[in-house]
Amino acid sequence: MSKNAQDSKTMPNPTPNNSVKDKGVSENSHGGKRKGAGRKPSAIKTVVKRVPSILVPMIDKMTENMMQTLANSAVIKSPNVPLDAMIPANDDTDMSVLMSLAKVPAGLPAYNDGQSEEINLNDYLVGRQSDTFVVRCGGYSMLDAGIDKDDLLIIDRSVEPKHFDIVMADLGSEFTIKRLHKFKDGRLELHSENEADPHPNFSFKDGDHMMVVGVVMHVIKSLR
Repeated sequence: MSKNAQDSKTMPNPTPNNSVKDKGVSENSHGGKRKGAGRKPSAIKTVVKRVPSILVPMIDKMTENMMQTLANSAVIKSPNVPLDAMIPANDDTDMSVLMSLAKVPAGLPAYNDGQSEEINLNDYLVGRQSDTFVVRCGGYSMLDAGIDKDDLLIIDRSVEPKHFDIVMADLGSEFTIKRLHKFKDGRLELHSENEADPHPNFSFKDGDHMMVVGVVMHVIKSLR
């Protein structure tokens, strides 16, 4: 046997350089994933959807406008409504009743004194039908504001909530009826109004967005 052939049997094959790894050394030259790195999650839920390319500029503009609105306002509209919400009937029923123009402390108004007119309750109670719904109050937290349990609350989603409005708010896991308080420093709070039986208030920190479903416009009570 030749010397060269013998050497080929006894000499080990060289190990490629790229197969040698030191413990604790990452293959990534950037040092691996860093805590807190990467895209931050958005407060707005997003989805991936195919759209025609011609619509992309318009969608980008709409998204930009929406994010600017959120940045300038701590109160935003919630897309959710309670599952048991009642929607005003969409029909052509038109029924008017007599309304006295005089203030009556007690007794019945005299309808023959020329001081009465007809009122359509649909027009009086419902502003924009497509944005109006009715819920039944489920508790006593707003009793001092005149809202009792089982009262019907007419809520308008199209009305911009202002300081001291009574609103329906979406807290994520539940809906609540509360008095909206806006402070000069930007803070927002939702207050209950029941001095005899105090209920919790809700405070929102700087940067939080309050999800308002709509503004309570009218309360319908049953006196029997």
